Amino acid sequence: MATKPRVLSVVIGRKGSRGLPGKAELELAGKPTAQWVLEWAKSLDGRGIRNHVVFSTDIDSFEPLCRDLDVEFIRRPDSLAGDRIRVEDVLYHAASHKGDTWDYLLLLYANVPIRYDHLILDPIAFLEEHRTFQGLLTFQQVGKFNPAWMVQLDTERLPAWKAAPFRRQELKPLMIHDGHTLLTRWSWFMDFWPHRNEKATGQMYESFGSPLKPWVHDELIIDIDEPKDFLIAHALMLLGEQGRQDVLDRITRRS
Repeated sequence: MATKPRVLSVVIGRKGSRGLPGKAELELAGKPTAQWVLEWAKSLDGRGIRNHVVFSTDIDSFEPLCRDLDVEFIRRPDSLAGDRIRVEDVLYHAASHKGDTWDYLLLLYANVPIRYDHLILDPIAFLEEHRTFQGLLTFQQVGKFNPAWMVQLDTERLPAWKAAPFRRQELKPLMIHDGHTLLTRWSWFMDFWPHRNEKATGQMYESFGSPLKPWVHDELIIDIDEPKDFLIAHALMLLGEQGRQDVLDRITRRS
């Protein structure tokens, strides 16, 4: 029997946030937002991977919950809890704290509560078979928020704005990282990040791998960063997975 890949899943969440402070603690459909992510991450263990989950946070009230869930609580130092800190610094701190080695590092934002097993398990299986790729990020196609339909913020007078197609299907196809899956080989990240000043070339997310595999999908992802995001996520979580699927099925049948 093949050895299951060893994964260190690092859930990150902090007190502060410019958009929505304390979002990891907000009660979302009966549970703190972070709890949804922690419980889901724990459920992946044994399903083709050996998954160890840690929670890096400066929110001490989560420590009892972590004990109950058998999640390792890592008290993030204040120096890594500011709004200018790179997530890679937090990830490296958590990974170094363990004093062990793994096959993969998985970064999970505590403010992305709607999660999908196949967007973790399938990417890991892909990287196991395709050793050329050092990491993988999930992406979605950009719809109505295409940059061609955007203009610099100015509340006094509409700035110069280059004409673009009015029909969405005529816009240049683009994709955007959705915050669900940030997966990297342990060996790549742990070598790259301490030596980033020498290794970096200026590419986005190169700390997670080069080359990176873009995993394009159309699942519903809500990255809670402001109050309206929370309202949408709260309504969707109350519907439940089957309720959300039923609504999508009804829409599909009508189209």
